[in-house]
Amino acid sequence: AAQAQMFTDPGFDAQYKARQWAEMDKAAQARLASRSDDRQAVLAAALVSHQPKATADQRRAAMARAEACVQAQPQAADCQFALGSTLGVHAMHEGLMAMAGSIGRVKTALTEAHTLAPAWYPARSGLVGFYVLAPGFMGGSRDKATELARTAPTPEQVRVLQAFLALNVDNKPEQALQALQAHKPGSDSALDEDVREWALEAAFRLLN
Repeated sequence: AAQAQMFTDPGFDAQYKARQWAEMDKAAQARLASRSDDRQAVLAAALVSHQPKATADQRRAAMARAEACVQAQPQAADCQFALGSTLGVHAMHEGLMAMAGSIGRVKTALTEAHTLAPAWYPARSGLVGFYVLAPGFMGGSRDKATELARTAPTPEQVRVLQAFLALNVDNKPEQALQALQAHKPGSDSALDEDVREWALEAAFRLLN
């Protein structure tokens, strides 16, 4: 079955759905203290480092843990996703030079995460985001993003990812918002989070 939950660990997934970042960070750090290659804790710490109030040092620590996790468990999609997504977030904060230096590693890690777990929504969504947001000379590709969205394993995932393309490729925020408002929140935490974030972005663009 296609999985759109961010975590297989129910505790982390509940915190993620509730956006309890401080609690998630505390739980992740406690688990990492006893086992540094805890895949779900590595992913949790990475997602905490993506939040607006996180520091560059937090992102660097999350990248180092994810890199170590990938080295120890190269077949772990959650470790690959944690690495690729955190590298991307950090590069966007640090500027064009940082982005140019890490873009290849971002693409490799996100591609590997999707290859290892093609039905895991976060990996597909992350790779779609890379192809849309990266410049063409750095590996971006509208065609690849469109194909990934079209072949998502559920109609709901297809609709949400195509709404992202409408917003960020076609610059049609009203169309994107209509598609996203059709989503009914449920147990799919990663899908629900993307819908929340992208609907807000589409609404702000319409207001502007």
